[in-house]
Amino acid sequence: MLTYRTAARLCGGEDDGAYETTGTKDLQAKIDPAAKILMLPADVATSSAQQITAAELPAAMATPTFQYFGVTFDPTGTVVTMEQYFHP
Repeated sequence: MLTYRTAARLCGGEDDGAYETTGTKDLQAKIDPAAKILMLPADVATSSAQQITAAELPAAMATPTFQYFGVTFDPTGTVVTMEQYFHP
């Protein structure tokens, strides 16, 4: 289960966006075991996002490098893709 709040992109380029949380209530969604999940390593300046499995997501979310993600849901509200965004 993923707990999240909605956010909106305020400004920035493709590799450096600024975001603001728009939701005030925590929401939850299931994650498809086959979801495509891209997480940034700690040294994002020299590394690109790495794909991880849904099973690896809880550990990766314990100490995320950045807090903003692009998330795609299927018609049932299940997460099918998730990509962490760079924001220093």
